[in-house]
Amino acid sequence: MQIAVGAALAAALLGWYGAGLYDSGALAYYQTLEEFRSAGTGRPSRVHGYVAPGSIERDVPGRQVRFLLQGAPPHASAPAKAANALAVAFAGLDVPDLFGPGAEVVVEGRLTAGGAFLANNVLAKCPSKFESAPAGAGAGAGDARAAR
Repeated sequence: MQIAVGAALAAALLGWYGAGLYDSGALAYYQTLEEFRSAGTGRPSRVHGYVAPGSIERDVPGRQVRFLLQGAPPHASAPAKAANALAVAFAGLDVPDLFGPGAEVVVEGRLTAGGAFLANNVLAKCPSKFESAPAGAGAGAGDARAAR
């Protein structure tokens, strides 16, 4: 009987802990920009997107980096999508080495009352070395080696 009560108590505590993590958003690694906009939350969030080209502003005296975050890669983004970009203000100057125009990033922070996203962390994703070949590309040296 004591074992059953202990197991039930342990299960209840784990359930309570899991529900708290779920409510805080800690179980979701990030949201896309579209998901974030539709959620409209003021809670701490992680938002995935791409740094809009030409939008990076470094305020050295204010120790802040500001940029626009867009939902689609810059080479695939239509001007209408770039217009829906999220203004991000990062409190610090120490951005990742891979941070730059067009970089794929995840920002952690919260939305301010003014509509800007105040980020306390910026994570840059490494670009993929393995991309699909352009359509219509012929057989290359790699295909000849595989045929041997």
